[in-house]
Amino acid sequence: MTQHKTSSTILRQQQVVRVKSEKGSVSFLKLTPAMLLFMAIAFQLFIRISILEHGYEIAKVREQALNNDTNLREARGDYAALARPQRLYARASTELGFKPSHPSFVRVVNDQS
Repeated sequence: MTQHKTSSTILRQQQVVRVKSEKGSVSFLKLTPAMLLFMAIAFQLFIRISILEHGYEIAKVREQALNNDTNLREARGDYAALARPQRLYARASTELGFKPSHPSFVRVVNDQS
């Protein structure tokens, strides 16, 4: 009878182990979709944050490009205004009070270089 009891006890222990292992795998299978959903949401959040950061960088670069373009246009305008001899003469006479010099007032300094 002890032998029969022992074999039935072993059999019951094996059944308990099987039931426990099946329950563990079932709970893991139930958690797997939730974990996959969480990972998908986390990945989507990461992508959206990356897109926002790149959008801010693009806006910053565009603003810098517009500032550089404005500075270039102003420099070209100043150069065009100053490069014409008539404009230089007009600005020198009106703003600085220069008058045209007579050739007799011009002296040549010896250049010994």
